[in-house]
Amino acid sequence: QNVWTFYGCWAVMAFVAQGTGPIPWTRAIGEWFYARRGLALGLALMGSGIAAFMLPPLVTAIIGAVGWRMTYVVLGAMIFCVAFPAIWWGLRPAPQWVLDDGARVAGSMSARYGNTLGEALRSYRFWVIAASFSFISLGVAGIISNLVPLLVDRGFTPANAANFAAIIGASVILGRVIVGSLLDRFWGPGIAFVLMALPAASCLVLASADLPLVLTGLAVFVVGVAAGAEFDIIAYFVTRYFGLKHYGKIYGVIYTIFFFGAGLAPLIFARVYDKAASYDPILLVSAATFLGSAALLLTLGRYPDHETQLESSADG
Repeated sequence: QNVWTFYGCWAVMAFVAQGTGPIPWTRAIGEWFYARRGLALGLALMGSGIAAFMLPPLVTAIIGAVGWRMTYVVLGAMIFCVAFPAIWWGLRPAPQWVLDDGARVAGSMSARYGNTLGEALRSYRFWVIAASFSFISLGVAGIISNLVPLLVDRGFTPANAANFAAIIGASVILGRVIVGSLLDRFWGPGIAFVLMALPAASCLVLASADLPLVLTGLAVFVVGVAAGAEFDIIAYFVTRYFGLKHYGKIYGVIYTIFFFGAGLAPLIFARVYDKAASYDPILLVSAATFLGSAALLLTLGRYPDHETQLESSADG
């Protein structure tokens, strides 16, 4: 068939599929949840991790049964018959929030308050979040995408390296739930600092000449937890520092900057390996990047009190 038709179909799919990404879901969660927003974000976003864990063997089985062409039809039918009805009938207007002083306001009212995109762009907090997570995503995506060849280069068999890579899926799911719960109880930048600095130790472990099995598994697990925590933390920070009024625009710009780093990561890691015949240089650079980016998040300061505007509205 025409190759440009193939490319065109994938381009349309990539554009349309943005509606299934984290931006619309996290916006809805922001309106629905207040006191347990972090945990709600973690539970909702772990769905992608569950899908990444369960779908590959399922799709392989379907291909074996009906072929790859009909497999696309089956996947499309799953979306239409399961996801679409769940969204159509499951999503309702946001309920009332109970604020700290006992006032009650509609969750949807929260969408009236917060910074515009222009105001956010003029805020140092926007650029701290965008820059920090862009560099963090570079390290996380670089390690994950090159994990199997990295471990093979360290002497593991391809089968053993693949087993370690499987740890990523489980740790991504666990990371989202853990960080979501912690964000509801503690100051977010402090939690982000710990979780995003820990992969620096993973980099040092993976760069060592002798990789014990337990330490290797722990290093991979920590990187997976960081990968799972990234989207939760970004979404939570945007709601808390900039409000929900222009959440989609603000998150969308940060999301784009974030994926710029993630998209370059595999190329950068592979390029360094080709030049140095080792992953050590880029792992050491990534360790420093994790520490510096995590420390930068500590400059975000206290959350602006957008909810005081809601309380004023409730009183009025």
